[in-house]
Amino acid sequence: MNRKEWKIKKQAGEEDVRRLVEESGISEIFAALCVQRGITSLVDLKRMTEPDLSLLHDPFLLFEMEKAVERITAAIMDEEKITVYGDYDADGITSTALLVETLEMLGASVDYYIPNRFTEGYGPNPQAFQTMIDQGSRLIITCDNGVQGHESIELAQKQSVDVIVTDHHELPEVLPEAFVVIHPDHPKGSYPFKYLAGVGVAFKLAHALLEEFPYESLDLVAIGTVADLVSLTGENHIMVKYGMRALSETSRPGLHALYEQSQTDHQRIDEASIGFRIAPRLNAAGRMADAESAVELLITHSPEEAQAGAEELERLNDERKTVTDQVFQEVESKIKPKASVNVIAGENLHEGVLGIVASRLVEATGKPSLVFNIDEESQSAKGSGRSLGSFNLFRALDRFGDLFTTYGGHAMAAGMSLPIENLTLLEESLDQYLLDHYDPQDINEVLEIDLKVDPQDFSLETVKEINSLEPYGSDHSAPLFLFENIQASHVKKIGSDQTHLKLQMISEEESLDCIAFGLGHLTDYLGDDPCIDVVGEVTINEWNGRRNLQVQAKDLRPADIQVIDKRSRYAPQCAWEDTGFAYIFSNPSFYEHISSKYPQAEHFYKIEEDSAIAEERLVFVDMPKNKKSIQDLLVHHTFSHIYAVFHSFEDVYMQGMAKREDFAKVYKYIFSHEDIDYKKRDDLAKYLKIPINLLNHIIFVFIEAGYVTISNGVIVKQENIEQTDLTETQAYIQRHEQLQLEELLLYSSAKELSELLIQWSKEE
Repeated sequence: MNRKEWKIKKQAGEEDVRRLVEESGISEIFAALCVQRGITSLVDLKRMTEPDLSLLHDPFLLFEMEKAVERITAAIMDEEKITVYGDYDADGITSTALLVETLEMLGASVDYYIPNRFTEGYGPNPQAFQTMIDQGSRLIITCDNGVQGHESIELAQKQSVDVIVTDHHELPEVLPEAFVVIHPDHPKGSYPFKYLAGVGVAFKLAHALLEEFPYESLDLVAIGTVADLVSLTGENHIMVKYGMRALSETSRPGLHALYEQSQTDHQRIDEASIGFRIAPRLNAAGRMADAESAVELLITHSPEEAQAGAEELERLNDERKTVTDQVFQEVESKIKPKASVNVIAGENLHEGVLGIVASRLVEATGKPSLVFNIDEESQSAKGSGRSLGSFNLFRALDRFGDLFTTYGGHAMAAGMSLPIENLTLLEESLDQYLLDHYDPQDINEVLEIDLKVDPQDFSLETVKEINSLEPYGSDHSAPLFLFENIQASHVKKIGSDQTHLKLQMISEEESLDCIAFGLGHLTDYLGDDPCIDVVGEVTINEWNGRRNLQVQAKDLRPADIQVIDKRSRYAPQCAWEDTGFAYIFSNPSFYEHISSKYPQAEHFYKIEEDSAIAEERLVFVDMPKNKKSIQDLLVHHTFSHIYAVFHSFEDVYMQGMAKREDFAKVYKYIFSHEDIDYKKRDDLAKYLKIPINLLNHIIFVFIEAGYVTISNGVIVKQENIEQTDLTETQAYIQRHEQLQLEELLLYSSAKELSELLIQWSKEE
């Protein structure tokens, strides 16, 4: 299970918050969020919540934009054929559509080319460039790619075909010898905003070419920018905010057909609509077939073509989901638990879903993940990687660039290909690189918490205020709130596949519904009505005309040690192979029995041993002999969960203590008989009508008191014995303590047991 790190952001100064509240009249909680994000005045607030398009930068601030416009204008005037060379993801698809539409508006002879993911791969392809040249292209404009296309661009330039690169990906040390490279972070440029998506750069070029603001293209900008997970600050925030309005009002038949297929309410478009409904369907074209169908959907004016195209994308997206599940199951079985970076390869893995599968591996394991498909015929492997935390995946790949045939990407995602023979070395190199350069804490998925709050801090109006900061995305995430020590009730799994969790958060003055998508498995680690800490967003849920506040939890944890009641009268049936648990044994024979059956299980411990336990979840397999052994274990270790099995092999509590008359009966028999065979105690127990365990206990007490001994398997009575208080013998005291312990641990209620173990964990 991927454990998330909770990190509370630096809190806003009280004086700054108070000043903003007085100046703007907003709520204190909203003011605290604003100040935390650098919004300290009414002017700043209006600029964020009601931005003006005039705040966008002049496109001619981009390095050599004027030169690019002159060359394109000349091509249009001379009726040269222009080809837009795009990419097969949502950013590349929208970039291509935007530039094609712009050039058509200007009267250009324009065509476009999207490389095939499976046969050509990402970025400029020499064969594709030659094909475009052979078909008459005299100017090639790349979008959302190009800065790594040295070979292809050189090929074109040598044939007097100019290439204008528009890209936003991480720059190589040496730029290609293109006619122009338009990039927001160009080393010779000084553009004020470095984080445009590919479609953002294309939009800037369109703005410069048209000499007026292309409002009609903002819908495409919103899709590509949100889908590519670039920083949603500055210009991107403004363009996406207006772009979502444009998406609601769009006249594109293709988008309307896509809304219908994806069941998207066009009047309520937000970043979630784009990220989870629109973009995945556009991406499905390039993942499963050919991305040109997605471009055609966006630029068509025919409702009939739009309907057919949207239906095809829906079919491809359904296929993509099925294939993703299949590939993930295969890849998951190959995870190496001790690896710091997942590098997993297999044959016949669908290359269109490798990135999605890598993302799911990151979520499942909490580790950077690379997934490769092996092509035996070419002896090569093609893969996709995803990262998390502060691990810069592109920088790591660049460190071992000589292992790859091709590679590219950015800090959190990358694509690459390499000879099969280099896979093992890549795995070893990345693993060591991570260990040498990063602390394990750096690799955790971090939930950055804005504020600690209580349920009663929120109202519908407060949440509406907070929502005015939308759209959210990278570097401008939706506010996350921490609710501490919340009493939960009605905890249950929901959804057709039971993968989601729902509960009610109860406080003294307020209760809130809480839903946690994808966290249904956490119900297995929560007891009845647990006290929990929750990190999540506060949203407005509309259902049947009613509007209620709801917390969308991103993670939740027990507020204290969580005790899970697994007590049973039957022998414990634990999942002994699960290395996520520490199994604590008190009975030496049972420990040896289980250890012999599962010799690889390093997570078995004897309770009396002074062992360092790394696991966070503890299983008390059987009944300890005394309270102190439990307390010592709990006090000196930190556990998130305690699974209370406490199987008793004797059940002392139910048998009780031997009565005075039981001792007298055994004493009388022993002292009136000679040579009693110790091995035949079962027969003696039946004769005396005393349970065998009680008979054994009485004999042990007599031995300690000096009444009898065991010699050569025979019970031998002693002469001239001194009268002793048998209740003061250690054997008697230990059984009495065992009885009391069993009463506490086996016959208490689940709530009483939980409170007891938590109390013991805090007692020194």
